[in-house]
Amino acid sequence: MIVNPSPVLIVEGALIFCSEMLRSLLDLKVYVDCDDDVRLSRRVLKNAQEPEGPNKISLTDLLKLYEDKTKPAYEKFIEPTKKYANTIIPNYGFSTDLLELNKMQVQGVDVIVTHIETQVKMR
Repeated sequence: MIVNPSPVLIVEGALIFCSEMLRSLLDLKVYVDCDDDVRLSRRVLKNAQEPEGPNKISLTDLLKLYEDKTKPAYEKFIEPTKKYANTIIPNYGFSTDLLELNKMQVQGVDVIVTHIETQVKMR
């Protein structure tokens, strides 16, 4: 993948802070913190919205996968990297009105945008 020069580059990913080399390249590191129950609820809701097919799994299988693999992997690899963040944003809830998981607002993003705009102007 080729990335063209830009004053701001946003890199996103659950394991993004696991690499010390990558962390050293980031000016601002933001960790969006989320409660276990909310993570599980979002996973269940996302699966419920999935049309019947190979990507949809039974609720029983989803819960077993979460307990056996997803949650332990989060606790081992992702949660410990929170200490590398400059900013931790709590994201403990979501609206069930529309259940549009990809459009949910993360509180505190405006603070990050203001920080980025300030840094860009200073350069």
